[in-house]
Amino acid sequence: MAHVQAFFPSFSSLPLLVSSGYFSCSMNILVFNIARMGDLIESIPAMITLRHTHPDAHITLAVLPEYAWPAGLIPGIDAICYFDTRKPLQPFCEPSYDAIYNFSYSTLAAQVLSRIAAPQRIGMLLTAAGRPQFSDPATAYLWNFINTPGAPIFNFSDLLRHSVAAGPMEPAFYLKEGAANPALGSGILAQHGIDQRRPLVCMQTTAADPYRAVHEDVFAEAGRFLSGHCQVAVLAAPAERTRAERIAKRAGAIPLVCDLDGLLGVLCHTALLVTCNTGPMHLAAATGVRCLVLSCGTSQPAFDGPYGHGHVILSAARECHPCRQGMRCNDPVCTRDFDPATVAAAALSMVQGGPLPDPARMFATHCGQCGCWLNGHYHAARRFLLSVIGAMPIVACGEEERGAVPEEISQFARLVADGTSMLRQAIAAMQQGPQRQTLVDIAAAIKSIDEHVARISFKDKQWQSVVGFYKALVENCVAERPWEMLRELYAVFTLYNARLQELIGD
Repeated sequence: MAHVQAFFPSFSSLPLLVSSGYFSCSMNILVFNIARMGDLIESIPAMITLRHTHPDAHITLAVLPEYAWPAGLIPGIDAICYFDTRKPLQPFCEPSYDAIYNFSYSTLAAQVLSRIAAPQRIGMLLTAAGRPQFSDPATAYLWNFINTPGAPIFNFSDLLRHSVAAGPMEPAFYLKEGAANPALGSGILAQHGIDQRRPLVCMQTTAADPYRAVHEDVFAEAGRFLSGHCQVAVLAAPAERTRAERIAKRAGAIPLVCDLDGLLGVLCHTALLVTCNTGPMHLAAATGVRCLVLSCGTSQPAFDGPYGHGHVILSAARECHPCRQGMRCNDPVCTRDFDPATVAAAALSMVQGGPLPDPARMFATHCGQCGCWLNGHYHAARRFLLSVIGAMPIVACGEEERGAVPEEISQFARLVADGTSMLRQAIAAMQQGPQRQTLVDIAAAIKSIDEHVARISFKDKQWQSVVGFYKALVENCVAERPWEMLRELYAVFTLYNARLQELIGD
């Protein structure tokens, strides 16, 4: 459902939802999330964690008016207010807040929240000089991942979750009670003659980002294979009716045109959603529907794929996928890079419980205490980097006066900055194709950096621990899987670099 606005009614009069007991709560918390539908749904694990951490707090969620509907699906919220870009501070003047959480990673959000006083401010803010300032390493990692080239290691939902509460905590992902209406979905299916006793596979064929929208030929051919074994429906918003009917006709499927309330109702009766990376995919995951995701273009499966257990991601077979930050190609061939027979076979395996096909770029998701990751080497990398993030020293946002930075930390900061620059250049070189000499040069440069680090005497025990994690990670990346781990190594260097530069005040 490419254009989410197509689902929404008019918002000429938006209510401010306020619960009773406002003045008796122990804390007044503002969560700022001026993002699209997918990002709002992805924030649910963090919102659940926030409510668990502060069970008696009054929590207000600030969103853009056009995304009031998905905001209303998020559990644990007492009030919703609407952000107006023309009067950005107006909704937040009264009342005062005890804590502010910035779940948006834009400079606009940081500018607004930097002007709202609160004893605690979590997330990205701006200094008086206009530089990004972070309350925690997870937020620093998120900002650096978005603004520098590198591979995702952490899922977006986990980054928000760990910025709310550090340490392992069983992730939870579900919609507010009563958000979905199964009876409404049952009525829609009955109107289209769909037998609710048989498994239903739905296809979400559009995405707001054209570089994430898989070509309709893939869905049409995969649907044609599937329709011989199970019921297949093509989901669409009213504005997308023509495309849905065209694909459904070719696939022998049923077009289901409905608004977002109808979509949630239909998902209650859906066995599997075959989809691009888009907002309805996250809705399905939060509803408990398994997803088969066709990932292409700007989609980053480890970062913004469906959160939770048992989803399957089939990634485009192109070395340039995912798109590099800030780069777009004139002919996104990866949107056609899926074998329809493989897509159909994977879908049937997920519905019927058989083994999955085994193409090189098919991954299953798994969710544990540390969060969601893809199978494979990401498992160890994520768990290790989570311990790295937990070990980083934190300087609270808003602390204006800091003592003199010890010389050994300044030396370490300079070395990590050099390493970050070196890895950035190496990745740029390797984008032209694997180069053995580049890898040799990386290993030699990191060895030289390590020799310098070894000569620094760290007096602070916390910093000794941080350097120990750093050295262990470097050794693991270079010695064991240099090709696979190069981007992970760069990601952790950018994490350290951002934290160190903040600490030394450069």
